[in-house]
Amino acid sequence: MSDFTKSIGTIIFMLAPLIAGCVGIAIDMYIARTRYFNILTDALSNSYSLHFHTALWGDSSFKSRTMIVASMSGLLLFPGYSIKKGGLDADDARRFPVCLRRAMNTSSLLLCSGLIGCLFTAAIIKI
Repeated sequence: MSDFTKSIGTIIFMLAPLIAGCVGIAIDMYIARTRYFNILTDALSNSYSLHFHTALWGDSSFKSRTMIVASMSGLLLFPGYSIKKGGLDADDARRFPVCLRRAMNTSSLLLCSGLIGCLFTAAIIKI
């Protein structure tokens, strides 16, 4: 092993994307566990994707609720594209609560940046 892989900076460099992804998952889990899940389902009641994912996974278990929140977070990150593809209703997207949208967008961005960071870190270490 080289000195690069033994330094504290490298450990931080490798753990930062993992921590970002874990924080994104924690935000989704928090929304799934609290009253915000009911706010989410009420706000997206006309959206096809919510009905599809609820029928696919159900909404009684914690795991299924977290999966629904993560899916809806991805749709709300780019609402224009989701509306065009038919997964999200335009009125639902317009009337969605701002504080919940901000939390869900943050979650999606952390998950995406964590994934990209992990891939980048793996590529750097391979080189």
